[in-house]
This record gives sequence, C-alpha cells and structure tokens, in this order.
Amino acid sequence: MKKVLKTIQTHFVTKEYSVLFIEAILVFAGIYLLLSLLSLGRLLPTIFFLDTGDAFMDFFNSIRDAAQGIDAYLERHVIYPPMANLFFYLLSFLTPDNYNNSSFEARYRWQRYDETVLLIRVFLLVCVILLLVTWFVSLGKSIPMRRRALLTLVFVGSVPCLNLLERGNLLIFSLIFLVIYAMTYHSPSKLVREIGLIALALSFSLKLYPVLFAWILIGDKRYKEFFRCAVYCLATLILPSFAFGGPSILWTIVQNIFSFSSGSGGAQGAISSFLHLPSFVVTGVLLLWFLLCAVTFVIAPFVGLPRWKVWAVGCIAFIAFPSLTSIYAWLLFLIPLIFLFREGAKGKNDLPYFLPILIPFLFFPVPLPGPVTANIILVYPALIALTVVTVKDTWRALKQTLQERKSKENPLED
Repeated sequence: MKKVLKTIQTHFVTKEYSVLFIEAILVFAGIYLLLSLLSLGRLLPTIFFLDTGDAFMDFFNSIRDAAQGIDAYLERHVIYPPMANLFFYLLSFLTPDNYNNSSFEARYRWQRYDETVLLIRVFLLVCVILLLVTWFVSLGKSIPMRRRALLTLVFVGSVPCLNLLERGNLLIFSLIFLVIYAMTYHSPSKLVREIGLIALALSFSLKLYPVLFAWILIGDKRYKEFFRCAVYCLATLILPSFAFGGPSILWTIVQNIFSFSSGSGGAQGAISSFLHLPSFVVTGVLLLWFLLCAVTFVIAPFVGLPRWKVWAVGCIAFIAFPSLTSIYAWLLFLIPLIFLFREGAKGKNDLPYFLPILIPFLFFPVPLPGPVTANIILVYPALIALTVVTVKDTWRALKQTLQERKSKENPLED
C-alpha cells in the first residue's frame, strides 16, 4: 500500500499539471462510459441537469421569453441583460410563433418543430467550434501541439462543459469573450489589449458579473484602460436596452435579479432539505461566504500574488455567489488553469489549488434523488477547499506587503 501511495505521489509531483489534467479526465470518462454500459444506460444521464429531462431549456426558455419583447422583463421577470435578450429575440424570428407563444407547461414541445430542432443543432455546432478554437489558441505555443489538441478536446468533453452545452446557456459566449480578455491582458500591443477590453465589455453585456475581472486593471494601476472598459460596458448595456423600452428597463432587471437570487431551488434547496434547515439560513451562510471571497479578491491584485492565482480568487468569488454556484460555471476555472499550464507548472506547491479545481471537471456517475447530481454537490467542498487556500495565501501576502511597506517607511526600526 505504501508503495502504491508513493508511486501516486511521485506521479503527481513529476508530471506537469496539464498532463495530469488530461489523464484524470480520460480515466474518469472511461469509468463513466463503462459503468453506463454495465447499467444498460441508466447511469448515462446522471452527470446532467435533471437527468436530461430539461435539456437545452436555458436556450429555448430564453427564446420564448425574449419573443415577448418588453414583457420578457415586466411579466416573465427575465434577468438577462438587454444584449443577451436581444440575441434571443433575434433567434425567436427563426422559431415558430406557435412555440414562442406557448405556455410554460408546453416549453418541452420544441422537439415537435423542425425549425427548433435544426436551430439547436446549429447553435451547439457553432458553440463547440468557437470553444475549440478559443481554447486551442489561448493555450499558446509553449505547450506541445499534440498536448494542446488533447487539452482542448478534454476541455470540451469535461462535465462542466457538457452541462453548459446541455443547458444552451449564453455563458458559452460570455466565457469566450472573458478568455479573450484574459489572454490579451499582458499583450505588448495596445490594439490587442484594447480588443481585450472590448471583449470584457461584451462578456459583461451577456452575463453582467464578468465585469468584476476589470478590478485586476486597478490592481495593475491601468486606470485609463479601466475607465475605457467602463465606457464600453455602459455602451453594451444601454444601447441594446432601447430594443426593450430604453434604459429604464435596467432597474426592472435589478429587481428581477434580486428576486431570482432569493430563490431556494437547485443545490441550495437540496442542502436546506438535507440539513433540515430553513432556506434563508443556508442562503445567509452562503452570502457570508461570498462576502469573504469577494473581499479576498478585492485585496488579491495588490499583494503580489501570481496573476493566475488572482484569476483563481476571482473565479471563486464569482462562483461562491449563491445563485451562480453551478457545475457549468466551474468552467471559468479553465482561465487560471490555462495560465498554469502555459507555465509548464508541476510539483506539489500548487497542488492545493490544482486538485480542488480538477475534481468537478471529472465524471462521477452517482445517481442522486432530486434535481442535483454528484458533480453539483462536489462543487461545494471543492470551493470550500479553494476558499481556505486562497484566503490563507492572500491574507498572508497582505501581511507581508504591509510589513515591507512599514520597513521602507521606517528603515531605522528595521
């Protein structure tokens, strides 16, 4: 047993994290497929949302809502920003009016229409191609070509990405724009960096919360770029709002967001039920957790942490927000992972970050009652482990930074 453990430890220490990531995904995917075959397909849907019964409904529900125009916000309480809703509104011209105006109970009838079946196929094909290209290019030439290709394929074949595609959620496009911002952030070209700022604004226009990564600009004292980015964000928020009655609709969106965030469905509801606690207690604890992560992220860019760790802290704060904690949102961690892979990182120093990030990417075909999966549940312990590590590192770095500043101000005392 000791020899086996030592062999595993040596394997983790000597191999680059990018290789370990590929191996882990492929091994767990193989186990998942084998178990699915042995169970005659019963375990196949266990990694997806609601056992696939609600497939692609982030996509089709959004089309049905957006087809109502301004009533999407006033009556159906949509939380998507205007740019995202405009995208779905344009798609609603490609789907039958009978489906667009159907009742909520009839939302699953998209399969009866040739137009909607063709539309989801084209949408998914475009998304997969864009994801493959974006990730392959972002991995950079420092990684061997064959490994880049394998990494790109396992990214798309990982559980968070499959869940995101299965939902048809616009986080796909928002993530692509966010990756562009991250990978152009340190470019020596002003034009390329400006494209990155516009990409962040477009990511914000689809999902709003990616704007928190603009804070990294403040940490690097790139104030002019931060204010230009703010202008781009305002433009992508206000201009599309005129398709739904003008900027006054933005306050309605804020009200809808708070109403949505106060819900107790999904994993939060499952946790409340399992612990026999009122949902508001669980939500309150999760909000305090989010505040700790958010404060840590505010500090992180100023205390000399490696930039990939700063991005990791931002992703933690992002996903820790109660209504954003989901398995497909975990795909955001590919950004700090890509930075780490490009450095050729290996060894045990960064394992406390790498292993918790890795776990929700893997396949755990464990049937659970209710609308949650094993991967959704695993997001929480993985996020807790990452919170402990990042809070410890960030606050330790803050203490060291303050001590260094004090010693510079009072050299005689030192």
